[in-house]
Amino acid sequence: MSSNVVDWIRRLDGVGAAGADRGYVFFDVLGVYFVFYSARVARWLHAAGAAGGLALAARRDPRGVAGAARAAARTAAAVGAAASAAFLYGVVLTAVAPMRWYAGGVAAALGLFVPPALAAFAAVAARSPPSGPLALWGGLLAAAAALDLGSGYVALVAVAGLAPRAAAPALAVWLSVARTLLTIAVPLLGRVGSRFPMDPALGAVVGLLAGLGATLAGPPPRRPPPRATLAALALVAAAASVAAPYSAARPKRLTVQHVRRSIDGVEDAGLWVLPMDGQRLDPLFAAAPPLAEHPAPRRAGADCYLTMPWFFPFCDIVRGDAFVPAPPPPLAAPATLAATRVAGGVRVAVTAPSHAHLVVRGPLRGWRFDGAKDAPPPVLRAEGVYLAQLTGGACRDACAHAAVLEVAADATLDVALAAHHFGVDATPEIDAFVAALPAWARGAYWGKFASELILKRAV
Repeated sequence: MSSNVVDWIRRLDGVGAAGADRGYVFFDVLGVYFVFYSARVARWLHAAGAAGGLALAARRDPRGVAGAARAAARTAAAVGAAASAAFLYGVVLTAVAPMRWYAGGVAAALGLFVPPALAAFAAVAARSPPSGPLALWGGLLAAAAALDLGSGYVALVAVAGLAPRAAAPALAVWLSVARTLLTIAVPLLGRVGSRFPMDPALGAVVGLLAGLGATLAGPPPRRPPPRATLAALALVAAAASVAAPYSAARPKRLTVQHVRRSIDGVEDAGLWVLPMDGQRLDPLFAAAPPLAEHPAPRRAGADCYLTMPWFFPFCDIVRGDAFVPAPPPPLAAPATLAATRVAGGVRVAVTAPSHAHLVVRGPLRGWRFDGAKDAPPPVLRAEGVYLAQLTGGACRDACAHAAVLEVAADATLDVALAAHHFGVDATPEIDAFVAALPAWARGAYWGKFASELILKRAV
């Protein structure tokens, strides 16, 4: 395996040095051998494979081209049914057993979502013509060739396996691709935020992968009995409801910021706890005493940016967070924000650590940053604010930034600075809070640091 990888790298380096096509398609076969060819070869190879697969599907179907097209549509409908059924099952799991796939990993995700997906696939595909899978994968390969997608190699392998009616190698490659995708999707969907539950989304992903894999598994299966299928799915959901959604190996993801705020001169401080999955902080209210005393606040979207020191992209993806009062964090170089009216707008001067954001709400016309050429124009977000990331290069704790925010003479702006001290991550308050967490919510932080927020309204 190692010699194969070295050979592949040498070939890649040699092709690039020769000035040939700079695009490449490469993939491994079950982790044993690398297949490698240039994008120029891919265009011809994928197009030829699509043409051959579609022609063969039309020849095998008694109704010719029209029959193959209908067969492809029927098979595509079965794949869609698999994804839809797993999605709807995810909706059910959200109500009775959310996040049970997270602690169990890929194996749990397959155990939960593959049964409804295959049942729905079988129900729709039971009467599909045998030419359907080949016609479907041929069409997918043709689309990939037209769009110049290197990932079309997956469809090429499927066509190469279905054409001689020996799809076992193609199914093996597809299972390897699906495993890779799920290895990424399962932990990612368990950490992308608390605004929406991710059970339906993961169900749709698993269902789509299962449906496409089923097209390579052989002749269409028999239609499953509906009552037995529903009873089996109910049993699976009941078993999942008694399982733990988190474990010490796969704990609940949190972000904990030790916050100091100054809002129009009124100061307070505390721990801002942000949940990173669809269950929000509900499992922790009973398990963590500091949270039980401070239920999650409800805030409008724009206020999230202006009243909390958000850290991109948490404000967009997090709901159900909590703010626990605490003494302010010890900071060697606190941030500063000065905002004054000048001709043509508002001039802001900032001193902040090397990770900070400027937040502006109001009728902003444009902005000019000192020392920056051709600054991109401000873009209004859905929350009604404009955001600028301030990043220092050589500096660390006290980086200086200045800008002019262009605004009409009779208009005012709300201006806030969110400054993040990543070097301050073990304050006594953070340590005490972490110590009160259960094992399944400890040691898996997306972030743990001190932050500041300075807000000046109506400048």
